[in-house]
Amino acid sequence: MRCLCFVLILFRGCFGMGLWETIFGPALGDGISIQNMVMNFGYKLTEHEVISETGNILVLHKIRSKRRNFRNGSHTPAVLIQHGLLGASDNWFLRGPEKDLPFLLSDAGYDVWLSNMRGNVYSRRHITLNPDSSSSYWNFGLHEIGYYDLPAIIDYILDKSEQESLFYMGHSIGSTIALILCSLRPEYNKKILLHLALAPIAFVTHKPKMFHKMVFSVFPFVEQSVQSRNIHEVFPRRKYFSRLIEYLCQDGTYFQKLCLMFILNFVGVDYDQFNATLIPNFAKYYPAGTSLCMASNLYQLFTTGIFTAMDFQNKSENLLHYRTEIPPSYNLSNVVHPVTLHYSDGDYLVTKDDIDMLAEKLPNVKDKLKIPYPSFNHLDFMWAINSKKLLYDQLLLLLNKYLEN
Repeated sequence: MRCLCFVLILFRGCFGMGLWETIFGPALGDGISIQNMVMNFGYKLTEHEVISETGNILVLHKIRSKRRNFRNGSHTPAVLIQHGLLGASDNWFLRGPEKDLPFLLSDAGYDVWLSNMRGNVYSRRHITLNPDSSSSYWNFGLHEIGYYDLPAIIDYILDKSEQESLFYMGHSIGSTIALILCSLRPEYNKKILLHLALAPIAFVTHKPKMFHKMVFSVFPFVEQSVQSRNIHEVFPRRKYFSRLIEYLCQDGTYFQKLCLMFILNFVGVDYDQFNATLIPNFAKYYPAGTSLCMASNLYQLFTTGIFTAMDFQNKSENLLHYRTEIPPSYNLSNVVHPVTLHYSDGDYLVTKDDIDMLAEKLPNVKDKLKIPYPSFNHLDFMWAINSKKLLYDQLLLLLNKYLEN
């Protein structure tokens, strides 16, 4: 109840400034640049641009370790890390080399690449369309990213790395798009050595929590209201939004506990592994923006429980996107590359039942691995205080073991 009251207080304040224009629409945050975040610790970072088949300009970030103890051989194994919903590549660099996954992988001798989904703060460009004025730019969901963008990213990395395949780490929908790609373009299976799926969203078999029911119940109204204002971009990185969160959620404020309750009621309650002191810093980088269409895509996925492409509720629109009037289901029997499924009991968005259903559909699941901490939630895969011990050390062991074999 307190969490609901907090949401209403925020909404009331936003209405005074224009609710949808406050939450949605283009703007950048004022956090430290990703270059400084990485280079301040002595690592090198380079930025790469990839143009997908649909003309989207996608940004990749690559880091190199300050250490020189790379693996023997002419090539360093490539690892692609793909963020989840509303994320960006810089979300993985908020805590430093001793805790953040890309630093740990780089220090272990891997060639680390981080991708940005179309529409976020880094990949918000197109060769012909203007995201600020073209509604067509924002007409994408998981299907378009998986079918058009991800193959271009993988091919670019393999070309630059002079390798035939890479390791893939996807968090949440970051794994979903790889499943979509390899179900529709099976030839890409041979380009993925091992897919480490961190809380992948596919089949939703669990019953929604009360907070999720509340969000799902108001979503159609919000979607219609936003569309009526000709707004197509949702939850971009905004300076004043992060400052509002900083004001409300900083140490010593009355609202900090309510901020934490709001976050944890959505992703899973884990007070011990989430550092509330860092909420203002996280808010400078998250959320990083996506399309309203993507939000609708996720709404359909969670409310139907079926792993299919988004239904545009219009036969002509479906024909335009899929060349069929009915959105296609994803044939996961085509996804033959090796997969390890990582999940936790404390995750409200992806449960063990969801993982079990996905494992039944995938033909080459090497293991289902539960995080050895009962309250580990959906955001803990990125930001848990003990994420290195609870997860990242295991991921490194899996990669090393795979190379040894």
